[in-house]
Order: sequence, then C-alpha cells, then structure tokens
Amino acid sequence: MDKQYKYTYLKYYSERETNMANLKVSGEIIKEVSEKIPTYVVALNELIKNSFDANANNVTLNFDSEKGILVVEDDGDGMDSSNIDTLLHISKSNKKYAHLNENGRYIQGSKGLGFLSVFKFGNIVTWKTKKDKGYQFTINYDKIKNMDDITSINIEIEKNDNIKKGTTIIINLRKESIDLLSKYLSDPTNLKKILYCFKFKNFNITFKIDNVTYDNLSPTLLDNILPGRQLFHVTYKSDEGKIIFKHNNHIAFEYSYKFNYSEFKADLDLVIFQLKQNLLKDIDPLFKNNAGQLTPLIYLIIIPCLIQM
Repeated sequence: MDKQYKYTYLKYYSERETNMANLKVSGEIIKEVSEKIPTYVVALNELIKNSFDANANNVTLNFDSEKGILVVEDDGDGMDSSNIDTLLHISKSNKKYAHLNENGRYIQGSKGLGFLSVFKFGNIVTWKTKKDKGYQFTINYDKIKNMDDITSINIEIEKNDNIKKGTTIIINLRKESIDLLSKYLSDPTNLKKILYCFKFKNFNITFKIDNVTYDNLSPTLLDNILPGRQLFHVTYKSDEGKIIFKHNNHIAFEYSYKFNYSEFKADLDLVIFQLKQNLLKDIDPLFKNNAGQLTPLIYLIIIPCLIQM
C-alpha cells in the first residue's frame, strides 16, 4: 500500500461518524403473540401442559364467571427466582425436549407459550409459586402492551413463604373472555377436550366451573366404551417393531413392521370396534363431530430423538 493511499484510508476511518443504538422490544410483541394463540382451549391446554412439565400430579382450573377470574393451580415443582427470571424472559426456556425426566414424562409445553397464554384471557395476572421459597408477582398487561420498550420494566417479586408448594396463576378475565368461556364450557364435549387432553397415569385434571366440579378421574375413554363391541386392541412401539392385535386381552396375531425414521419414535395405542348403527347413540360425544358422526380421538405426541453423530 503506497503512502498516499494509506493516508487517505486512515483519514476516512478516523473522520467517519459512529452512532450507537439500543435494541428495544415494544409491548406490542406480547399482544401480537398472545393473539396468535388460536383458541381458548389451546391456551388452556398450554397452561395444563406447563403443570405437567412441572411434574404436578394434580392441576385444578377454577372458572368463576361472577367474580370474573380463572385460577390455575398445581402441586408441581414450583419456581425459584431463577425459574421466574426464565419465565419473564420471553421465548427463553430451560426445558429439555426429547428427554424423559425423572417421572417418566416428556416435555409437552411450547417454548414461552405458557407465559403468553394467560394474556389470552385477561389483563391482570398474578403468579404465586414455591419451590424452596415462596414468591408472588403481578403483571398488568394494559400497562406493558403500549410501552415503547418493555425491557425497561421492573417486575416486583414479593417473598411469601405462606404460599404452598407448586404454582398458582390467578387471571382477572376480560368481559369478552368471561362470555366466551361460559359459552364454550357449557358444551360437555368441549369440557372433555380439556379434561382428557392428556392420557397419562398420575396426572389428574379438575375443572371447577361456577362451583360445579368436573374431573378426568372417571375412566370414560377407550377401555370402557362398548366393551362387547371391541374387536381388537392394537399396539405398536417403534423400538420393538411389532404391531400386536389383542382380543379379550389375548394376542390374536402380530407381525413385524420396521419404523424407517431414525429421527422419531412412534407408540400407537388403538381400539378397533365392530359397530352397528343403533349403537352410535351409546358412544360418548367426545368421539363425534358436530354432525354427530364418529371421529377418532387421537393423542399425538411427536418426540424427536437425540442422534449422536
């Protein structure tokens, strides 16, 4: 590089102005993302999934239309200060997907949706949680959604050791949420979609609706539906590579079926019925569409496998 060119080059960079800018996040992001959650049942299921992921054995939803509140309470692990920081860090998660935890559960909740789901229902939300120590805090959605930069918000976390272990979320509902939830939950089929959103032992879901209690403790699903008309109980585990047909708890036949996807596992549990038209009326509405026609109820959990290269 000749001297003249080097001088010009250095002079250009020494005289160039440099400005700094801070990355900001508008409160509109919470509004926009929470509104992307398509339905109330998806939002409710997401809150239930979070209780499941927290190793709760029991989760109770309490909807009081007169008081205008929805309370979601579980007896899970609860949160410590680090967990609360993660909860308030939008789109951050410490959840380990595709791993069985100590209770034999795979993570179900979507990253960050549990926090955003609450604002699908209401504007003022309080969390009470206890892992080793008790904490509570409240977020006012109305105050933050119009803020230019929500990274400047300080959430006051109050210590309260009188809180019992687990997590309780208290949502002050909007008027339209009260009306829509009342209408939606008045349909028994919709209520069962929530109560039976999981098929997992030792995970009990209770829903209190204006002081009337419903739960998933009654085994009303496949095993008890028209037992005399159950032709086959079919199971398949991709690890074993066998499809097994059972009739009256005895193996009728089986055959090998190789699963050709190394990225996933598949466990199937199906019941095949031999039905007559006049028996359709005896089948739970949960298994029917709006026209009264049979439609399968499918529990689908996709779990990516960890592949070591």
